[in-house]
Amino acid sequence: MTSVAIPPTPKDSLGLARKPRTIVLCFDGTSNEYGTENTNVVKFYSLLKKDRTNEQICYYQPGIGTYFQPGVVSPILHWWAAGLDMAIAWYLSQHVLDGYKFLMQNYNVGDKVCIFGFSRGAYTARALAGMLHKIGLLLKDNDAQLSFAYKLYKSEDPDSVPLAMGFKRTFCRPVPIEFIGVWDTVASVGVLTRRSLPFVTTNTTIKTFRHALALDERRARFRASYYHRPTDQAVQAPMSRADTMMRDARSRWKRVFHREKGRSLKVVHRMINDHQLPDANDDAIFTTNVKEVWFAGCHGDVGGGSTPDTDDFALSDIPLRWMVREAMQAQCGLIFDNSELTRNNIPLSIANIFELHPSKGMQRTLHDFEAPGHVNVEHSPASDTENEGASGSSTSEVQQTAQSEREVLEIQQPIHDELKRKPLWWLLEVLPTKYTWQRSSSNQWAAEWSIHLGEGRGIPDNAHPLFHESVRRRMQDTNCKYKPRAKYEDGTEEYVD
Repeated sequence: MTSVAIPPTPKDSLGLARKPRTIVLCFDGTSNEYGTENTNVVKFYSLLKKDRTNEQICYYQPGIGTYFQPGVVSPILHWWAAGLDMAIAWYLSQHVLDGYKFLMQNYNVGDKVCIFGFSRGAYTARALAGMLHKIGLLLKDNDAQLSFAYKLYKSEDPDSVPLAMGFKRTFCRPVPIEFIGVWDTVASVGVLTRRSLPFVTTNTTIKTFRHALALDERRARFRASYYHRPTDQAVQAPMSRADTMMRDARSRWKRVFHREKGRSLKVVHRMINDHQLPDANDDAIFTTNVKEVWFAGCHGDVGGGSTPDTDDFALSDIPLRWMVREAMQAQCGLIFDNSELTRNNIPLSIANIFELHPSKGMQRTLHDFEAPGHVNVEHSPASDTENEGASGSSTSEVQQTAQSEREVLEIQQPIHDELKRKPLWWLLEVLPTKYTWQRSSSNQWAAEWSIHLGEGRGIPDNAHPLFHESVRRRMQDTNCKYKPRAKYEDGTEEYVD
């Protein structure tokens, strides 16, 4: 059995034992920021407790970036930069690095990192996790290394593999990701072009990955970006170009570090076999708990932002509530504000079904499987009285009935199809676009060019897609007359809460 090194208890500046914190990063979608029609990223951020910074710190990044220093350029140039970013994801690197720098300044060993995002913000969240996986986290105030670190991260040259490993061991710290929750990650982070980064589709430093997907989105530039799990078949398949690159990287590694024995070779073999870069702490590599669930609606109906906040009901409330539940169930250390949960019509019973554990201090490993964390809901005196009443069957039944009635009305809300709302999107539907997918027979990647013409999303044919229970209820509602636009083999779907 592999021995596990117990990390020292972190200390503060006075030498006192420091309690690990939860660090939450939230990335909004393209052109989204706080307003009257907020996305689920903003709504989720509002649910977090933000005045207990010794236990939890929170970061929010709008989809509209700061492209130039205020007052340096004219508003016209700033508008042009924003349009360029929206069209071809010109500033994607800046979005990733801004989140990375926040972690540099605030992360300490033992802290739990949770990342959330929607649309391109979801891609940014996954890219940040990918950079942490390949490069690690630079120490505080080492901004001079950022440019090189990102260049090394995005490189797919075989020479970058041993370089990244050496850079990570020399300058960085390994940072495991406790939880990633994303709404409808799209394969095209720019409207006109694709930008891809390493370790976005799979990443073994993520402990729990949750993804809410839109069944009815059909724009060509909004194809879904799924999470792809490494498989035995992929490892055993004939050597592809990627395999050859990794084999060459292994050869270079052995020549440069030929004096290192044992662990070095073990790590390199794992890198070759799993197509994954190792962490500095080899014990941190494990199988990610992945769940991708499909919801009724288009892109904005899953990630939010299609309806005014003043509306009483919205389809996007369903995946928001699901994400809160999944985060609580994962016990990733998030601290929620009770009053905000109530204000956003998220029943406290979601939190109450999970046992609340007092903090147990430092994790025994970077990922503590025996004590994975705790869900903390900040209670107010009023809510304590409310919870006492909730223990009685009559109050509980009333709450459940009210919630059920609300869910029925949410399920019946209209779908916001951007091809109908904004016909200019059809210009991209008649242009040839490139689409990549993974073959079910060989697990190898293929690509084709096609004219999309508003077709529904294709669900991988080797999958048993998970549909949220609300999808079945919408299909059964005769008033909705609903049939998902996504293409899948009927009868293969499974329904989950």
